[in-house]
Amino acid sequence: MGDNISTNKAEISPKDFSINAAPFYQNAFLVNGMSFDNAIDPASTSKDINSNSIYKVPIMGAQSSSINTHILKSIKILDSNISAKYGNFEGGVIDTKLKDPTKKFGARISTSYTDGNLNKIIIDEENRANYETSRGKNLNNNFVKQNQNIYLESRFSDDYGILFDYSRTTSTIKMPTKREVLAQGYFYPNQSRRNENFLLKGFIAFDEGNHILKPSIIYAPSVYKGFLEGVIDSNLEAKYGGIISSVELFSEFDGFNITQNLGYSIQDSARYFDKNTMYYFFTNEQFNWGTSTWSRRGGYGDVRERTKDLVYKLDLETETKEFKNTEHTLYAGLELNYKKADFDALTGWKEYSNATLLPSGYVCKESDFLCFMGKATDRKGTEGEGQYLKNALNTPKYSTGADAFNFDLYLEDDIKYKRFNLRLGARGSYDGIIKKFNVAPRITSEFDLLGDESNFFGVGYNRYYGKNFFAYKLYDKIYSHLEYLSRTDPSSDFKLDKKKKDHYHFNGLKRSYNDEFSVFYRGEIKNTAISLKYLKRLGKDQVVLSDKNTLGLADLNDDTVVSNYDVYINAGTSKADIISLDIANAKSIEIFNTLNDFSLSASYTKKKSDFKDYRSDEWDRNNQVKYNGEIIAQKDLPIIDYYDKYKITFLYNLNIPDYGLGIANLFTFTPSKKALISNYNRAERIREYELIKLNDHFTWDMNIAYKYKMKKDVEFFANVNIENLLNTKNKINASKKDDKLIYDYASGRSIMLEVGLNY
Repeated sequence: MGDNISTNKAEISPKDFSINAAPFYQNAFLVNGMSFDNAIDPASTSKDINSNSIYKVPIMGAQSSSINTHILKSIKILDSNISAKYGNFEGGVIDTKLKDPTKKFGARISTSYTDGNLNKIIIDEENRANYETSRGKNLNNNFVKQNQNIYLESRFSDDYGILFDYSRTTSTIKMPTKREVLAQGYFYPNQSRRNENFLLKGFIAFDEGNHILKPSIIYAPSVYKGFLEGVIDSNLEAKYGGIISSVELFSEFDGFNITQNLGYSIQDSARYFDKNTMYYFFTNEQFNWGTSTWSRRGGYGDVRERTKDLVYKLDLETETKEFKNTEHTLYAGLELNYKKADFDALTGWKEYSNATLLPSGYVCKESDFLCFMGKATDRKGTEGEGQYLKNALNTPKYSTGADAFNFDLYLEDDIKYKRFNLRLGARGSYDGIIKKFNVAPRITSEFDLLGDESNFFGVGYNRYYGKNFFAYKLYDKIYSHLEYLSRTDPSSDFKLDKKKKDHYHFNGLKRSYNDEFSVFYRGEIKNTAISLKYLKRLGKDQVVLSDKNTLGLADLNDDTVVSNYDVYINAGTSKADIISLDIANAKSIEIFNTLNDFSLSASYTKKKSDFKDYRSDEWDRNNQVKYNGEIIAQKDLPIIDYYDKYKITFLYNLNIPDYGLGIANLFTFTPSKKALISNYNRAERIREYELIKLNDHFTWDMNIAYKYKMKKDVEFFANVNIENLLNTKNKINASKKDDKLIYDYASGRSIMLEVGLNY
């Protein structure tokens, strides 16, 4: 929900979103059949690369790579009554296809630009001082964001072709140094973000076009540079993405066709610091950059999460056959998948802290690099002639991993009998992380109301089994490598006090799923296409966290694991009712030599859930809180993240072919959004929540596209993309500070300029 906050406008990472109120991490992202989901820990709290964390690897979100839409031929979003061909999701499927070479020779070059002056950052004035002076919040209004794209394709003949595409999106963020955080003489470094996509794809047809081979490779690295606020020598790089490769073979036979795909991918989320040691000093003349008791220097260890994925897919489709007054089209397929996930501490890491004043008369030894002469003052205001660092943390280099072999089978029959259509299908799926096999029915039927295949009424029942994540197992053994050391005085050596204990234990899981019941109408009346749909989604066996004591589990008798260890269980449930209406003209309407297209979409979502994501733990869910004056369990609070209860959009496309001009207008209206806010009641010693209404949310987005035919086959094009044209102030969240409401706002007006050439 915070992805759209105004102060995030400089960011270029993909946004998380929910489909039909399912968890945002339960969407399937596919490119040419290959997944680029985050398979390890998509609900991690570490999207902020500048966070202080020993173990947490920064993540991009639910996607493991940032795929530029320039390289895509099509994007298909499947949100209901989804075919058995697709699996491993509970929300929806984003199925994308790469471009194919189509011309003897074609080329495209383009560049786009925006900066902080072309983007309006809207914040609550009550909160401005917090952004300008406090650690952790930044306006990020001084930035430059650019994209460059080069595209080349060539068909050497009808049977051979090749395509290359390179795109690069960058954002450079200049941050003013906060003197409340970092003292005079020290400055914040710039931050930067970079996403790149390299695509190479071939096209080979043989046997008179009955077999088509399409090998492809995408290299999609992302590098985000940042630092820890108030900590010098803390520059870091977060690196994401990797390689997605596949070889697709389409074969057409008499009466059926087969598509096979063999793919391999490597996806990373990693963090690299310039320095792998952290120091905490008392601020004094020598360590003079801190603005409080402490001055910190250095960074944490280099850590990486890596997923390797080997996939084979086969999809079969038959020609339509008649059988006893019915027509049948069969679809069948299988998928074999081996995944391996690793957590790697790539470097050792040390932290030295608990600065302590030197005993009177003590002089530091030259060999003690953690002892410093020079006047210092401790937290109590006591002065001394020097300081030494008394405590230490230490982690070595180490690795841990987990793997899983998964397989899926599906069979589907599209049946037509007179005016009835029935899609009868099922998908069997084995999940290697939890070692369970499940079968999901996929059934949709519809009736041709007028007998001319223009208007249909239908119902459906579909089950969608979700993804399990390596986080459920991978983090069982990562904490116990941390050592706590200390020394009693500056002349003694460090001694081991204890080792941190692991606090997760995998104890088996069932597979979470969503049952979907649907009633729908789709049709065309004259030149108007209409779709009206009602969905009921029931989420069951959703994964959440609990603990040994609550569940009454046995002791592990393992000294490396805490006594009351955490366990993932299937205790979460959700219920959602969704109504949606879509109306659009089926063919463009010509008015005075212009082409006009209109579409209207409206949706209503009512959701109840007793968990937020798989990291919702037992204490959070059952903790007693106050809501609307009543004491309830925290799990009974309304969940409002990642979806809008009401939403209305209207799209109007105007094309003027004679002048190469196109204007798209998108109007979005979300009435009375709500925010759940809280504050701690010290008198009653309980956290109080209240649901408040925000203002109606309205935006007008516009895209102006211009094309001009130059010499021969060269075409110039330009685009001006304007988001929130009217610069409306749209509240998207709220909090309380000193009993005052503080609002977060969506992005203000944003302008992106693009120019390029097509050949």
